[in-house]
Amino acid sequence: MSRLITVDWGTTNVRATLMVDGVERDALASDDGVQRVRAGDFPGALRRLLAPWWGEHADAPIIAAGMVGSQQGWREVAYLDCPAYLEQLGAALTYVEFENTHVALVPGLTYLDAAGIPDVMRGEEVQVLGAKRLGTNAELMVLPGTHCKWASVSAESVIGFRTFMTGEVFAALSAHTILGRTIDSSAPFDADAFRDGVGVGMAPANASGDLLSRVFSARTLTLFERLTPAAGRSYLSGLLIGAEVASACAEYRPADVVILGEDTLAQYYAQALEVAGIVASPETRNVSAVGMHAIASIAGLSA
Repeated sequence: MSRLITVDWGTTNVRATLMVDGVERDALASDDGVQRVRAGDFPGALRRLLAPWWGEHADAPIIAAGMVGSQQGWREVAYLDCPAYLEQLGAALTYVEFENTHVALVPGLTYLDAAGIPDVMRGEEVQVLGAKRLGTNAELMVLPGTHCKWASVSAESVIGFRTFMTGEVFAALSAHTILGRTIDSSAPFDADAFRDGVGVGMAPANASGDLLSRVFSARTLTLFERLTPAAGRSYLSGLLIGAEVASACAEYRPADVVILGEDTLAQYYAQALEVAGIVASPETRNVSAVGMHAIASIAGLSA
């Protein structure tokens, strides 16, 4: 019997998965994300998280990915350049001491765009490679979040990626600008308003930087009663996601896309891609744990 504990350690939360012979058997989670862990207390935070397993699985190897390997994490792990292959991640693990064993930290990835501007990811790389290990055929994957990632993949490698700060920009615009005064933030999601916003966001003019002008329509349409305050939040969300989808699809020109996730935000991206005429299928399995298991197998970690 082969056992492995994978830890997906992000900024706001942490999730551990017990893998037995490559199959998920149990999971634990807490809100002890990197930003909540006191300086130097990562061993303590992990000990508290894994306490229910510690008697039976104290000798199981542990592998962790995400912000735990950042400057704010347990120990900073250098980025690998794209294209990055599964075997490279398995050979580039950084080990930190923990109890009577150690924790293997997975490196993040960096990518230089055509203008030489760097982009980075930590944690998403194991999700992408986990999805490929599970047989996902799409060559473009979307990972919705506060900072959404679009990853170009081939076989078991990440060719390149782009980060869009759409979620954070949406939060800032709706809470800290004039747009927020015409938006009812407590209103339920309005599918029609969202799709209208997607259409405006995808308008060809936005490709030349027109987004900063178009986003003001969330106010003007309300002033002229063509958009209600209750629909304003959904419209603004659709406009920003639509602009993101248009930009990403113009670069990658995908025939189909896989969305990693099943939450509400992932459903919004599926709707926006549908407006763009792109087939988008969800991948709802625990791809993060699968990806880390694959990396650990390459590194020879098992118990």
